[in-house]
Amino acid sequence: MKKRQLLASLAVGTAMVAMAAPVAPSFEVKTDVAFASEMTAAGTLAWADYNNDGLMDYFIVAGQGEGPHVGLYRQETDGTFTNVTEETDLIFAQLSVGAAAWIDYDNDGCLDLIVAGRTNGNEASTSMTYFFHNEGPSGNYNLVENFDIEDLLPQLSPDGQDCKGILFAAADFDNDGWTDLLVSGYAPFETPMRYIGLFRNTQNGSFELMSNPEFIPMSGTTVYAADFNNDGLMDFVIGGYNDDMGDAGTPTVYLNDGDMTFTAVTGFGFGSHQGTLFPIDVNNDGKMDIIETGRNASTLSWDHVARVYINNGDGTSFTSLDETVTGLAGSNSSVGFGDINNDGWMDYMSIGWCSGSPVKLFLNNGDNSFTDATEVYPDAARARDGDITFVDYNNDGKLDISLFGYRDGGGDTPENPTWPNYLVVNTGTFAANAAPTAPQVTSVKQEGADVVLTWQAATDDTTPSEALRYNVYAKGNDGKIFCLSPADINTGFLKVNRTNALLNTLSYRFKGMNINDYTFGVQAVDNSFCGSTFTNATAGVNAVESESVKTFVANGEINIVNGSDAVVSYAVYSVNGAQVAAGNCAANGVAEVALQGGVYVVKVNAADGVAVDKVVL
Repeated sequence: MKKRQLLASLAVGTAMVAMAAPVAPSFEVKTDVAFASEMTAAGTLAWADYNNDGLMDYFIVAGQGEGPHVGLYRQETDGTFTNVTEETDLIFAQLSVGAAAWIDYDNDGCLDLIVAGRTNGNEASTSMTYFFHNEGPSGNYNLVENFDIEDLLPQLSPDGQDCKGILFAAADFDNDGWTDLLVSGYAPFETPMRYIGLFRNTQNGSFELMSNPEFIPMSGTTVYAADFNNDGLMDFVIGGYNDDMGDAGTPTVYLNDGDMTFTAVTGFGFGSHQGTLFPIDVNNDGKMDIIETGRNASTLSWDHVARVYINNGDGTSFTSLDETVTGLAGSNSSVGFGDINNDGWMDYMSIGWCSGSPVKLFLNNGDNSFTDATEVYPDAARARDGDITFVDYNNDGKLDISLFGYRDGGGDTPENPTWPNYLVVNTGTFAANAAPTAPQVTSVKQEGADVVLTWQAATDDTTPSEALRYNVYAKGNDGKIFCLSPADINTGFLKVNRTNALLNTLSYRFKGMNINDYTFGVQAVDNSFCGSTFTNATAGVNAVESESVKTFVANGEINIVNGSDAVVSYAVYSVNGAQVAAGNCAANGVAEVALQGGVYVVKVNAADGVAVDKVVL
């Protein structure tokens, strides 16, 4: 095989009335399921519903030195997991020190997979990147290696066994309805070897590398997409290490200029190595803040440090809060985040070398500080040099924890494992999280070559309305489906966790789309990453209205009257956005649609515009 060449503000936060201590969750280590294998450290466990059955599956790439473990695991309806790699002809390269991410790059509604790592865990020069296309239902959700895309991508891995595997950010950076790919990490065949590159989706099953000289090459930590200035464009944050820089590294927010160029925001962080830098709305003000934890690369002291960076309002500046204010403990760590105790605030957990414990669980107090709740976490499931994720794997409305790594002092017994690799179930007695209400669409209209979708804020049982984020989709007449964050547009189920590619805004611009060629929708997402149902964008539409088509109710049926000389197509939706009928109406004809009593929205695409009416049967 060839080598493939701040504070909504800080004053508000510190002046808040003291809150009661957050309710701690309780946990139970689940031992009755086959969950990966031993010797799993230095890698990534990436959760996703790859086979569209509403259950979260996972892919793992991990291992140190001569102990790689790579596999795809499908969740069954009884909560157990089947090693798909063993039961099929699916073959993955045996990588270690790895990274992985899911992406629907061809808008077929089936998640594809990118994997990177080392064929020799001790040699950075053996870094490799693989890309797998999901064949979907016709191929029984088989993953097939795509060599053409592999040849475009740099060969990557984390810096080393103690560096984290969040090397990819899948997001639509140009709002064209196709997911792009941002990659970073250690790339031994590139110059410089500390690498960052943005690959634009060409909409024909491939990518192209964009020239971005403003990017500072980094490796040694993580990259995440998020909208930091609430302009409806995906930005990203990256941290890490660059030994050619005077201060060794600095976290950087890249604000999207809207044309696949970016403006760098620096000067607010310490620069980390062997840690994690991730976006999180700490104070629920609807603006993405940042937490950075790792070893201090800026001073080359390599001490463990943790910082919270509060977004001052537009993503161009951040206020740094240190451990004395936040109560956090620094560590060279992987991080899981989300509202784990269902109180509406984002919490997080880290694994690594950290103040005497390889695991730290921090509950958000609601005042820019956190409470250390590590004591409630099971000792047998503590680890370092691995990966941790918050995921509601059993769909019970409570975030669980998946974790693997190395446990110091382990004795290779279930009570005292050396290589814990566990599902840790959230058994908290607090109420299960409820999905937000579906947002109400106020308009969808053509603006030049673009379509602009606008909606009203949703509500939630615990997450404040200001802190809710939104996911949108566009479904083409050709059946292709774009989701900002992959989701089932019929149920609202989010197919990928560990994502921040969501909106803090109440509108979104789909660039280069014609309103007659697509159906649009929007859902709300709370701090436990639970999504509402999608609201179809035809509800309350404000588009170019057709004068040739009329819709009304007669004899208990919907009547569509086409006064034009051409056939028109129509679709009927229930109030929750589900399509319940569709068809064509002949030129100068009438179409009659019989449905059960209820409220419906009728959308008719005509040559002179769109007719949208709400009717009651």
